[in-house]
Amino acid sequence: MKNKRILVTGADGMVGSYVNDVFSEHDLYLTDLVDLSDDCVSLDIRDPVAVMDEFQKIKPDLVLHLAAATDVDRCQLEPDWAHSVNSIGTQNVALACQETNALLVYISSGNVFSGKNETEYTEFDNPGP
Repeated sequence: MKNKRILVTGADGMVGSYVNDVFSEHDLYLTDLVDLSDDCVSLDIRDPVAVMDEFQKIKPDLVLHLAAATDVDRCQLEPDWAHSVNSIGTQNVALACQETNALLVYISSGNVFSGKNETEYTEFDNPGP
């Protein structure tokens, strides 16, 4: 997979901060909502028009969707906000990928699980935040 156009949502987050090094041989397009670095473009994934505009402009081959509301306390206090970012925002990214034929890789934190498992979680385990 050489010289692909890769759009990264949530690029200034914990995982996103490592992506630039790993995919340095590709054309990276970094987006985030807050705490933007110099090489990162502001994109609110809750805005379907803004998402589609950015995808049409970049025409990514691959999208690493890392953007998420991960502050558990805020998510519990503001469930509508958490839903707008984690559900609606992700839907907007997925629809833009479909529209532009971009491959979507979605990465989530372990906060979707209860933490009560005695073994590691897998993608087949039921969420229970």
